[in-house]
Amino acid sequence: MDNLFSFVDESRSCAVDELHAHTAIYTTRHVVTDILNRAGWPQCSGDLIDPSAGDGAFLVEALAMLDLGAAELAKTERVFGMEIHPGAVTDARDRLASFFLERGCCANSARSAAERIVVEGDFLADPLPAKKFQKVISNPPYLRF
Repeated sequence: MDNLFSFVDESRSCAVDELHAHTAIYTTRHVVTDILNRAGWPQCSGDLIDPSAGDGAFLVEALAMLDLGAAELAKTERVFGMEIHPGAVTDARDRLASFFLERGCCANSARSAAERIVVEGDFLADPLPAKKFQKVISNPPYLRF
């Protein structure tokens, strides 16, 4: 039975890698900013989710628009991202941690916030946090054959 689970895990991992190889086309910063502005972020009172967070571009820009200082990590609770590809999760977390470090956060707080904001998962199949999101902002993966 363990062999079956290993096979399923390996097959899923290969499928996720293949999906990522075909769909990892990340959105440029000026387009991200324009989309967030058009969506009324951060003026809305609710939270934002990026269900296909990729390298974290939408999340970092959304946080930058909140004008966070080192002592304002509580505001990061307004932003959440999910990403299916483990390498992209690492990239997004690294990008977020760098963002927090540039704003004066200590390394532990920066890494902790980044790990809380970006989780590895499939937004179509895995459960989302038990909270309501006012904005769903993303450049979802697409694949056409």
